[in-house]
Formats: sequence, structure tokens, C-alpha cells
Amino acid sequence: MPLWARYLRTVRVEFSPFSATPSSMSFLGYVSTKKIREEVPKLQVNTHLLEEQSEESAPQMLALTYIDGKEVKFDISAMQLRDILAEIEVQNGRLEMEAIKRGKPWT
Repeated sequence: MPLWARYLRTVRVEFSPFSATPSSMSFLGYVSTKKIREEVPKLQVNTHLLEEQSEESAPQMLALTYIDGKEVKFDISAMQLRDILAEIEVQNGRLEMEAIKRGKPWT
């Protein structure tokens, strides 16, 4: 099982196709693989294409919802894929500690 995705329930990537950064496209490709879909069937992946509004491009956003309902949002315009995965692992650690305190695993 892809351990980094085990507690994710929804992923929403917002980006402009005209100014997409490598991190947004890489993460979207990474989370949409067949292996992830098979291993984490409850995970929903959504994309939202932004329109170019001016010379300044809109920030590329990533919204993650975890098994406990907590939503975390990131501006991934300047993040690398490894930074995104590291942020997910921080939340995974939090959820593992909560499962230990509760005495039962997340389902």
C-alpha cells in the first residue's frame, strides 16, 4: 500500500493549465496512478482549472481532506513534489498518534 496516501480521502488540485508548475502536475500524475486508485479506493481526486485573470498567475492550490475530516490547504506554486509528500507524512503521523490514543486504527 502506498503509505503516504493511506489516510487521504479527497485531493483537490487547482491550477492554471497555462502556468502550471511541475509540482502540481507531478503530484496530480502521482496521485492518479492505477496503483494508488487500487490501494486507496476511497480516495477521490478532483481537479479545478483556473483561468488566467491577469499578468499575475493565480496560486496553484492543493486541498487535502484526511480520514478524520481535517482539511489542509497548500499553495504549491513554489513547492516540490517531495515537499508535498513530506507535508502529507506530517499529517499521517498526527493521525497515527490519534489512533494509538484512541486504541483503534482508522478504517
